[in-house]
Amino acid sequence: MKRRIIPLILALSIVMALAGCSGTQKDSEIILYDGDFSEMQLVHTMIKQLVEHHTDATVTIKDRMSAVNMFKELTGNKSCDLMFSYDGTLLTTFLKLDPDDVPQGQTLFDFANEKAREQYGVYLVGKVGLNNTYAIGVTQDVVDTYGVTTISDLIPIASELKIGAEPEFCTLEGSMKYDPFVAYYGLHFKQLIQVDVMLKYTAAEEGNFEVMVVYATDGMNKRTNLTVLEDDRHFFP
Repeated sequence: MKRRIIPLILALSIVMALAGCSGTQKDSEIILYDGDFSEMQLVHTMIKQLVEHHTDATVTIKDRMSAVNMFKELTGNKSCDLMFSYDGTLLTTFLKLDPDDVPQGQTLFDFANEKAREQYGVYLVGKVGLNNTYAIGVTQDVVDTYGVTTISDLIPIASELKIGAEPEFCTLEGSMKYDPFVAYYGLHFKQLIQVDVMLKYTAAEEGNFEVMVVYATDGMNKRTNLTVLEDDRHFFP
């Protein structure tokens, strides 16, 4: 059954997923853990609906889990069959490689897929068709005062600004995190404020910080009237 399901997901381009066979579950059941933010939860619900509509398999979504722990369950304990992820996260956080490691002429997606197969025996099923990379958003006051359009424009004024980010972006796991980011651009912010991902937009609206780490496709960027700056030195994959 799984051999029928995986090509189905690929053909429909539903999800960028890491899929493996646990060997401990019934062939008619796909196990996955739910994510800890809304986009992942939405995609998991779509997977469940589509697979159960088009096949006789069932999809069981277990309790929420962080992406790092989810990957460990997929590749180590093998307690799940599939997870939703991003190729940039796979490359930098799970495989602990950098975009610079991608050979010239090969896409990040294909390179990460190749290395995941070699190291963990898992693979990317297909692409969602969006680029939900990390990005840097600034408030309208910053745009009006300084006229910034790129991340490099923040360099001379960073010491006057506070930046907000969820704790996951501030960890030491992976190269696409806060310390490597500010070192790469030479940014010295007045203060780093760590805030829960569900609260950071409210915190920005209340003036707790002027700069914020965001996801490029998050609809809250528009509602909060944030301007997403151009990553002019191409730090984020």
